[in-house]
Amino acid sequence: AMSTPMDLVANPRDGWMQTSLSADELPAPSGEQYAVTRIWLGFMTARAMVAMLLLALQGLGLYFRGNDPGWLVALCAAYVAATLATRLALKAVQPGKPFERYWPATLGVDLAVYFLLVWFGRSEMANYIPLLALPPVICAVLGTWRLTWGTVIVASVLIGLSSMRHYRGQDADSQIMHYAMVALYVLAMMLLASMLHRVARNYGVQQLKSYSSQRLARLQGRIQDMVVQSVRDGVLVVGNTGRLRAINQAAQNVLHISGRTSLPGLPI
Repeated sequence: AMSTPMDLVANPRDGWMQTSLSADELPAPSGEQYAVTRIWLGFMTARAMVAMLLLALQGLGLYFRGNDPGWLVALCAAYVAATLATRLALKAVQPGKPFERYWPATLGVDLAVYFLLVWFGRSEMANYIPLLALPPVICAVLGTWRLTWGTVIVASVLIGLSSMRHYRGQDADSQIMHYAMVALYVLAMMLLASMLHRVARNYGVQQLKSYSSQRLARLQGRIQDMVVQSVRDGVLVVGNTGRLRAINQAAQNVLHISGRTSLPGLPI
C-alpha cells in the first residue's frame, strides 16, 4: 500500500528522504585519512628514533667500557634498519583490525629487541624496562582491544622474566622492593593502555558519526535542490539577513536574470 503524507510524518522511516548511509556510501574522507597517516608516521618515526638512540647508547657503552657484548651493537644496527624499512615501506593502515597483520613486523620486533637488551645488557635494568611499555602504548592506539591486551601480557611476561634474572641474587628485602616496583609498573602500563585504547576508539566512532552526518546533510541538500529546480513556479529562498540563498531556473526566467552565477548571497 502507498503511504499517505500523514503516514510519512508519523513514520519517518517510510519517508521519501534517506536518513542513513550504508557502508558502501562512506568511503574514507581525505581529512580522516590524513589524520590516520600522521598518527601512523608519528609512531613509526618514534620507533626509528628509539632504535637510533639505543644504537648510540650501545656503541658508547662498548667504546667506554669495552666489556659489553659486541653483538648487541649489531642487534641495534639491524633494529635501526628494520624500523627505517617499516617507516618507509609500509603504508598507513586504519586503526583496529587492519593493524594486526603488521604487528609481527613492528611491535613484535620491538618487544624482542627490548627484551634481548634487558636480558643481556650490562646497564641497569631500570634503564630499559620503560621501553617494554612503548609497544603496548602504540598498540592501544593502532590495534584492537584483543591485540592491545595481548601486547600488554607479552610485555608483562618479558618484564617478569627479566626481573627474575637481574634481582634473584639480591637480598630478600631488595627483591621484594624491586618486584613491587615492577608490579606497579605493569599495572600502570595496563591502565594506560586501556585508557588510550578507549579514547582512540571513541575518537574514531565520533569521527565516523560526524562524517556520516556531513555526507547525509549534503545528500539531503542535493535532493532538496533537485526538488526546487523541478518546480514549475518561481521559487526564491531568502535568509533572515535578507540575502538570497537559493533561486530556481523558473524564477530566474521570470526575473530575466538567467545565466548569472553569483546570485546566491545577493541582498534582496
